[in-house]
Amino acid sequence: MLITVSFILLTESVIKPREFREPLHQLFRDTGAAISPFNSFLLLQGLKALHLRIQRHSENALKVAKFLEKHPKVSWVNYPCLPDHPSNKLASRYLKGGYGALLGFGVKGGAEAGKKFITNLKLFSHVANIGNSKSLSSIQQLPHISS
Repeated sequence: MLITVSFILLTESVIKPREFREPLHQLFRDTGAAISPFNSFLLLQGLKALHLRIQRHSENALKVAKFLEKHPKVSWVNYPCLPDHPSNKLASRYLKGGYGALLGFGVKGGAEAGKKFITNLKLFSHVANIGNSKSLSSIQQLPHISS
């Protein structure tokens, strides 16, 4: 409901000719593009604490990055908050609210060791993409980084 109202207000202010605007309203109404009131409520509830969740994601990623830096089976860690990271100064300058929740690292032993590591994960889902609300893992062959 909230999304539909916002869309209608937006289209009425941006798309002036009524003959262009009305088909869009019809399409959104007929295809169910408007979310239900309950889903709107859940979306708003999630947005209220988004800033806190992002902060905690960044704090947890930093703790994991520091742990991995010291781990004997890890060859490298890629996280901009770490002092050795090539973009650390830029990240410190521009990322004031935290450094994000994504980090990368290499497992010593090459591709086979990496595959074994990914296969044995219990809490992370192995996927080919990111952008979910779960903890995800992905394996990539990076030829320019030695293990």
